[in-house]
Amino acid sequence: MSNVRGTIVWVAAIIAAVILAGSITAARADTPRRSAAVVGEEFAIDGKPFQNVFGEFQYQRIPGAYWQDRLRKARARGVNTIATAPMVSAAVSAVAVRAFAFDDIRYDFASALPLGGLPAHDHLAFDPVQRVAALERSTTRPRNGSAAGRTTLSEIAHPLPTLPPKKMAWVAGSCAGCKGADNSHYHTANQPLVGFDAIKFTMSPRVDTAPNDYYYWAYETGFMNRQQFYFGLQPNGQFGKTALFSVFGNGTSSNSRYRYCKAGADSGSGTSCHIPYNWKLDHFYDFTVTLVGKSRTSEEWQGNVYDDNTGTKTFIGDIFVPASAGYIDLNRGGAFEEYFEYGSYPCPREPYTSILFLTPTGYWHGQPSTSAYANLNANSGCNVKFYTDGATYAYLDNGH
Repeated sequence: MSNVRGTIVWVAAIIAAVILAGSITAARADTPRRSAAVVGEEFAIDGKPFQNVFGEFQYQRIPGAYWQDRLRKARARGVNTIATAPMVSAAVSAVAVRAFAFDDIRYDFASALPLGGLPAHDHLAFDPVQRVAALERSTTRPRNGSAAGRTTLSEIAHPLPTLPPKKMAWVAGSCAGCKGADNSHYHTANQPLVGFDAIKFTMSPRVDTAPNDYYYWAYETGFMNRQQFYFGLQPNGQFGKTALFSVFGNGTSSNSRYRYCKAGADSGSGTSCHIPYNWKLDHFYDFTVTLVGKSRTSEEWQGNVYDDNTGTKTFIGDIFVPASAGYIDLNRGGAFEEYFEYGSYPCPREPYTSILFLTPTGYWHGQPSTSAYANLNANSGCNVKFYTDGATYAYLDNGH
């Protein structure tokens, strides 16, 4: 059996993408350039047959500090070629995958695939800041991408959505009885390897029953290093009607002269910005989080809220995070409806509320990518009902 035919079927698909590049590139300056070719049904390096023993390394799931250890362990087990398969759609994977062959972990297959892919091994940065920079360099800018080099606020449209029907039959969410707020999760098929540099999420409060309306209607996701953030509306928050934007974790900060941002997030580490915001029932509100500044050590992310009915934009706050946070990962995101005074007003004393959530949109260099609903979860919400088309919107009802 030939070398290529002896390889597992899924590996063959990866190889098909790898050979698009046509050469091996030395990952270090002191390593001579080597050639790769397909001779008949075999791979050859410098004209000599090369038996690929593949392993897949999903680097986006593994902290950068462990990359070198995992790669060397794979080499010790007999693996001589690593395939890196980004968690994106199959269509993108077919041309975005990369592989490099071990020679003391030095050589890199496929240095110039059409959609970028994983950078050469010099840039398989075990320093997470270098890793983010390398991934960004290797992610192709869209053909009609933003001239600013990142998505600007002017490139995010805010049309007034059409109110979707609230279907008579309600859809029971999965995981009924699980702990936590009722929520909805989404899937973004075309997320860039590096993540998004901006997002938009739309919500519309439909029913709010005072006085004990201690609700938080929010969208939560995180950066590529798994550092979480969320934003949303509260009818009975710090300022009564409140809009907020928070990032969790160590290393965050804000402009100390801006009075609406402070240290701490949800009783833990992080930074939170809460503003008085007189939102209206039945209006549509777009929340945006955009990258507005970046240095070697930090990223600056700005939160804004737009009233689509009036066309007005309101600044919430800027929050600085470590540069190692990376860009935004929408595939970890979900919207939720939380009643945070359940200890004082347990079900069935929780007042009735209804919130409409649309789906998030991610942006990379000004180009949008839409999402769809992945699942709905009732969890431990009170009298939870969902009304949804299963793709583009969901009403979340809670309380009595």
